[in-house]
Amino acid sequence: AGTKQGVEWLDASPKAKDSQFEHIGIGMKDGLPMALELRDSFGQVSLVTLKNVEKNPNFKADQFKFVLPSGAEVFRQ
Repeated sequence: AGTKQGVEWLDASPKAKDSQFEHIGIGMKDGLPMALELRDSFGQVSLVTLKNVEKNPNFKADQFKFVLPSGAEVFRQ
């Protein structure tokens, strides 16, 4: 979608006509997402700025623990 102020913008449009969003813009710089522009079906625009984004950070294995919600099913392929 072009470059503005050193940020390369990508446009995403929904395939379905009844989507809540008309458009989502993703601002990228140096291969990392910097911002999201969300335009809803009412014409409202929300701009989300992402800061301190790290590419492939290291996490300890015990930092995350998945707890299956009651009534949920897990499908393995």
